Amino acid sequence: MRKKFIAVYALMAVLALGSTTLTSCVDDNESASVTAIRNAKAEQLKALAALSNAQAEAAKIQAEAEAALKNAQAEWKKEQTEEAKQKFAIKIEVIKAQAERDIALAKKQALEYEKEIWNNANAKIQAMVSDYQTALNKVISTKEELIEAKIDYAHIEVDSTLAEAKYKEFVIDQNRTIAQNEADIKRLQALAEGGADKTALAEQMEVLAGQAYKMLHTDLPAVEAKEAEAEKAKEDAYLPINIDKPFTEDQEHEKLEWEAGLLPYAKGVQTLKAYEAEYSDEDEQIKFIEADNETYVASIKECFEEEVVTVYTRSKGSDFVKATQVVENALNKDIADATANLGAKKTATEAGTGALGRLEQAEADLKAQQAALAAENAKPDKDQSVIDELEKEIDRLNVKIEQEKELVAQYTEEIADLKQELKDFQATLEVVKEGSDAQKQYIETAKTVLKAAEAYVTAQHEVHKVDNAIKLIGLSKYDFNDNMEVNTGVQGTNGSQYNQLYKLYSNTADVEELIAECEKNIAEAKKAIERGESSSNGYHLEEKWVDVAVYDDYGNFTRWEQKRVLIKVYDYVDERFTETTRAMMEENIKRLEEELAVYEQIANNYKAALDAAIQASDSDVNVPETPEEGGEETPAE
Repeated sequence: MRKKFIAVYALMAVLALGSTTLTSCVDDNESASVTAIRNAKAEQLKALAALSNAQAEAAKIQAEAEAALKNAQAEWKKEQTEEAKQKFAIKIEVIKAQAERDIALAKKQALEYEKEIWNNANAKIQAMVSDYQTALNKVISTKEELIEAKIDYAHIEVDSTLAEAKYKEFVIDQNRTIAQNEADIKRLQALAEGGADKTALAEQMEVLAGQAYKMLHTDLPAVEAKEAEAEKAKEDAYLPINIDKPFTEDQEHEKLEWEAGLLPYAKGVQTLKAYEAEYSDEDEQIKFIEADNETYVASIKECFEEEVVTVYTRSKGSDFVKATQVVENALNKDIADATANLGAKKTATEAGTGALGRLEQAEADLKAQQAALAAENAKPDKDQSVIDELEKEIDRLNVKIEQEKELVAQYTEEIADLKQELKDFQATLEVVKEGSDAQKQYIETAKTVLKAAEAYVTAQHEVHKVDNAIKLIGLSKYDFNDNMEVNTGVQGTNGSQYNQLYKLYSNTADVEELIAECEKNIAEAKKAIERGESSSNGYHLEEKWVDVAVYDDYGNFTRWEQKRVLIKVYDYVDERFTETTRAMMEENIKRLEEELAVYEQIANNYKAALDAAIQASDSDVNVPETPEEGGEETPAE
């Protein structure tokens, strides 16, 4: 129809050129429908370009996260202290949170652009949009997994003890694999004994599909919502005692609110840890505070998730007394130095000292010089050179007086600040004292946090159970159409229940082959656990001489005494175990990078096909009939 339309215009153009008697009254403006088509196509192409930018944005987020991670690692390597380790842990949590936030925003924007393309598109393009968006989501999600995997790996490089937690997760996954494959063997044996035909297999596949659809669209969203609620409840409960909460640069207001809401005991701990950092050196480490990360651990059997509520207590034995003396002695020395610098005015028996003595002397010298100047000016034969020298000296003394006044003010303020600091320090010691009201409040809050953490771990476990049940069946939400039916050709994840039934149904495998595959999976999982067996789960006792404070009957400190005691020495994660965990994580990163390359290529292919389809989409639109085809006459006719 479009060719006919163009042909009419071509004929009319020829006629117009061939005769001067004809009037050129052709309406050469395109129809409203053609304009609408062109505009709609332009908007779709614009939205497609924006949609494809989501992939580039995800790559940018990944690059920024990895760069920030490298910088954090470099800072850690400069110092390699316990404090630097803690700073590193906080920094990478911030990096992870920022990446997650940015990735979520990219996904949201991509969804909005997808809707723009979808509107006014034909069925073919809508299907292609859906395919491209699915592929794009896979790219973005894999980038997110890759960021997290690299962050976890970096954390283990800094703190090898974290390898134990990672390996625990790994062992639980392997044990789950063993249990699932053992259950699959029993199920397959039952199928063989029952002689299931194609009809029975198809019915079982339909049942599994129905279970998977319900879990994907009903059960999983429900438990994920509860998990989010539980996480927020835990964080809210933890806020008054969480002195290590990380904040981004743009969260200054939130940081101020958090600091204001900290319990007195938590603020005391924060203060004393700052003193530890300030007054410790290579020769002597002082210790006010210890972290109790053993008592306050929320976990569930057969779940790798673990939430640690860090609770701080006063150091035991002589450590606290020593630390107190170090800080008090340092502050008293600073007060004494500042007092000496301030000095005193002269007395009948003693000369002036410090800034006050120098100020007093300068003021006396100024008076003497001013008197000499007045006397010289009063002479009939005054000497101008003498006057000039006296004036210079007076100017110098005026400057010196101002300088000394500034020093007096500075030292006076310094003394007052130091005395207040000493007073505040001693008050802080009272706050964190064993059995204080502040400590009792702190411990009760910690117990509340632990309950909230346990609820969060429980919620996480419920999500894992649904996730694992879905993985066991082997179908994703992308395997279903709008009619809640499995798409044609979907086979399920390799080795899953649905996949096994599909292979039996399509005669691509028999029961014996599938059972052999399950047995192979069990053997590999058991071997994997053996390779990374840990020897880091306990501790041993060692004799050690320690300094113990001795007090008189009135509670006054008298001396230090050496005493032999048995102490717990926790075993480090052995190198074999650490290396196994590290290798496991390296393999995971490599796998994700390989998968990402494939997913990106798939997404690019879908994008190219969709772009071409949109470019050609105007051929599917009906153009209004021309006059030749029976429409209304034009003035030219």
